[in-house]
Amino acid sequence: MVSAISNHFTHGFFCSYALETAAKHYVRVMDLVQHYRAEMALRYLPVRYEDIVDDQENSVRAVLDFVGAEFDPRCLSFHENRRYAAPPATRR
Repeated sequence: MVSAISNHFTHGFFCSYALETAAKHYVRVMDLVQHYRAEMALRYLPVRYEDIVDDQENSVRAVLDFVGAEFDPRCLSFHENRRYAAPPATRR
């Protein structure tokens, strides 16, 4: 959430300038997810940030298992990867 508020997105979606609008958008997105989950047979794995922070390995294993990928211990040491994702302001 903090990352969204601190960046100017270039795709025309400007809810991130104020905490209030970001929160409203989050609630609307979650409502939409609940609607689609009730209306459609979606293969969906909810992942909470807090769970990843509390138990990174089991959370990563659950996600990888869900998508059918093998666990790689390097997933837990992502901070050692020399490649990085460019912040939104520098993406082109």
